[in-house]
Amino acid sequence: MNKKDKNKKRRARRVLFWIVTVLMLVIGVACFSVTHMLNSIDRGDVELNHEELDTEEGLSDEVINIAVFGVDSRTDDVSGRSDAMMIVSIDMKHDKIKAVSLMRDSLVKIEGHGKYKLNSAYARGGVELAIKTINQNFDMNITDYVSLNFNQLAGIVDALGGVEVEISEAERRNANKYIKEMAYEVGEKPELIKESGTVTLYGYQAVAYARIRYVGNADFERTERQREVMQKLMEKALNTNPLRYMSLVKSLIPMVETSLSNEEIIKIASNVLLHGKPTFEQGRFPLDGSYKTNSSYAMVYDLDAASEKLHRFIYDDEPFYEVEEPEETEE
Repeated sequence: MNKKDKNKKRRARRVLFWIVTVLMLVIGVACFSVTHMLNSIDRGDVELNHEELDTEEGLSDEVINIAVFGVDSRTDDVSGRSDAMMIVSIDMKHDKIKAVSLMRDSLVKIEGHGKYKLNSAYARGGVELAIKTINQNFDMNITDYVSLNFNQLAGIVDALGGVEVEISEAERRNANKYIKEMAYEVGEKPELIKESGTVTLYGYQAVAYARIRYVGNADFERTERQREVMQKLMEKALNTNPLRYMSLVKSLIPMVETSLSNEEIIKIASNVLLHGKPTFEQGRFPLDGSYKTNSSYAMVYDLDAASEKLHRFIYDDEPFYEVEEPEETEE
């Protein structure tokens, strides 16, 4: 090899060295930034004792189940009942995110208290008792949660640029009542929803839409609206330009409380992003026609049958709702 070739080879090694150095520096800064941001997440004051959560053993490792609580408190420092409860499942085997609402008036056994409505578990024993109650009554293996109140949900909606929904005139009028109520509580001017039809809702507008109880089939349609808002938020997050991920995460982190560790959050995010855009499926318990209401207006239904259906939906990827076969027509 002549001197000229040796010099070229030496320069190439030097360039490669600096490229690798710069890449390592960029990766290091990115990792530090992500870790720094994740460390600012509110982990709450709850110490979850996983041994006492009564988790069901032997369920699939390819599915991560998380309890999501929307807490009925309008201020950041007031706790209340869990106004919305969902089991959100990250199904890595089938590339799906599944959300199942548990009606807050479901009659369940709450350890140490007897039989009460499901939403009272959060008020009686906080996150730990709420998770334990879900695990015991629905044979689940949940050990982690995400919790947010109305103020935080409004902030998340705004950070993602609002959600587009189809809203009826009756829903619009009902939602505007909630908007006025929430604006009064925080001392702000209410931003009312001005028209029905296909509209983009921001902040408290979307929260008010998700809270509607007295239009349609009461709490049943209310949980559908809650899941609709969640689905729209997930879709917007997944469709966000990757260059905005860091700023988006930075703005969202202060708005949630969770028991998930930094490593668990990174693992979940990596699996979701690496598998492309997962599909979103949803369901709700109790099913129409499967319950009766007792004297306390609690919903009484077969929890064993509900648990079996829930497991088939989450782990076996069976449709939550029955799929009607098209009728055959004669030529």
